[in-house]
Parts: sequence; C-alpha cells; structure tokens
Amino acid sequence: MVRGSLEDVASFLQSAQDVVIVSHINPDGDAIGSMAAMGHIVRAMGKQVAFVHETGVPQRFSFLLDAPCAVYDDTMGPRSHVVCVDCASLERIGAVQRMCRGAVLNIDHHATNVGYGSHNYVVPHAASTTHVLMDVLRHLRVPLTQPLASCVYAGLLTDTGGFRFRSATADVFAVAHELVCAGADAHALAFRLLEQKTMQHVHVLARALQTLSFAQENKVAWVVLDRDALAGAGEDDIEGIVHIPTMIAGVHVGVLFKQKGDHEVKVSLRAQADVNVARIAEQFGGGGHILAAGCTVHDTLEHAIQRVIAAVCCAV
Repeated sequence: MVRGSLEDVASFLQSAQDVVIVSHINPDGDAIGSMAAMGHIVRAMGKQVAFVHETGVPQRFSFLLDAPCAVYDDTMGPRSHVVCVDCASLERIGAVQRMCRGAVLNIDHHATNVGYGSHNYVVPHAASTTHVLMDVLRHLRVPLTQPLASCVYAGLLTDTGGFRFRSATADVFAVAHELVCAGADAHALAFRLLEQKTMQHVHVLARALQTLSFAQENKVAWVVLDRDALAGAGEDDIEGIVHIPTMIAGVHVGVLFKQKGDHEVKVSLRAQADVNVARIAEQFGGGGHILAAGCTVHDTLEHAIQRVIAAVCCAV
C-alpha cells in the first residue's frame, strides 16, 4: 500500500528554496542513484540543492552525482527542508539526522518503512527508490534528461540485481526501456556498477569463501568477514559478497556477517526461497525487504553468528 501522496511531495518541494538530500549509511547504487536523481528533479524546479552523507559517496557511485557530496560534520546545523531517499528509518542516515529539525520528506520503497518525516511517499511494491522517483518526476512534469535517466536506471539496475530478482516486473522493464530511450547507457552502467571489481574486492572475496558454512541440510549458508578481512577494505570492495551464499544451488537463505567492533556485527540477509528475511532482521532491530534485509547485532562475532543463524534456521 502506498503511504503518502504525490501532491504532498509536490507541496513540500514547492515550499522549499534550498533542499538538502541525504541517504542511508553504507550507500548502494539505489541510494546514490536516488540522491542524484532527486537532485536533478529539485533543480528542475528552480531550487538549490546540497548533497550530504555521513561518510561520503563510494567512488564507484560518485560519477552519478553532478555536484560534490559533503561529508557530515557537527558544524552543519539544522536545515529547513531535508529529503531522505532510500532510508527505511531516520536512524539509517546516521549523524546526518541532526540536520532534520525542520520539514523532512521521506521517499522510499522499503516495506518496513512506516513513515517518519513530516512528509512521506513510500511505495513498498516498487523495485527501487529510483523507481518511486519516476512517479515523482512524472507528477511534477520534470523532463527525463539523459543524466536523470542514467541515475534512475542505476538504482533500478542495482536493486534488482541486474534485473535478476523477483522485483524485476514487467513494469520495471517498461521503465528501463523508457530510460534507455531517454539516453541511459545500459551497457556502460552494467559494466561500471555490476561487473567491474577492485583488486581489494578479490582479496576480500577469497577471505570470505574460506569461511563458507552451511546449516539446515545446506538450505542456509553464510560467510564471515572479521576485522582482519575487512582491514583496508571500503564498501566498494565488499559489494556483492552478500550474494555468494545464495548463488549455491539448494541454498534458501544466505547471510553475510561483517565484524565492525568487539560487540558490533553488521548482518546482511538474502533469500532465494519463500523466506521473509525482513522479519528475521526485525528480531534484531533491523529491517528491509522480504528477500533482502539487514541488521546490526551488538554482541561478539561468535555469538552474533549463533543467534542469527538460529533465527534463520527456525524460519527455513
């Protein structure tokens, strides 16, 4: 069910002069694609735009933005109009939420997003947040330029796993056709966002495969990246490793554990069968989609693995 209205989105943007656009920590292609696409939309309305992120933009996605993205610091005060894209909850933007003391527009596609801004437009059945932004730009009659089409396509491409996930519906392919016709270079974007890997990624992948483990008659598989494996690696270098377990025939749920501290473990869950991993993530304070979700477990790495895998096995 759609939460909010396009009329409310239009009213928010029309009332603003300067808009700050933010997204979630550890941003993926949809997060940055949505920020960039929203920037084009806001500028087309004659407004000023600033991009802010807690940690900055990974290099592999930076080409999507047509202006620098500021790394948040405590000197940045509250702003009157902030747009959060691809954030299931306000906490997902990290320290940047301190800027959200005025009007906040929340545009997203996560089913666990129940609304948190003064203005919300959430479409849970959409394949990506950039997919949702197609509704916005059409409603506002913003021209679909080549740069804007490329940003929207980037979010669709990455959040559907290269159009391989179940979210790649007939409507998604129709939108992709429209975007390519508008100038999005499907081949170049696929290579840059899905195929090209860093040397560090190869090293991290090798470490992850050494930890590959199974449970529940091989229906559950997981890999682990401890702090040693993650040393010197950026988010670009870890991208895609979460999908390794679910590529194995017979695996229903795959899990990636990333150790961030002595008592902090980030967990990413992916499903290939009818298992709602968002519900599993919610047990640990996280959320996401039915087939793709995540959470942070504040425990030792060993105990976090035991707890999460036990919850996954109960669901399979």
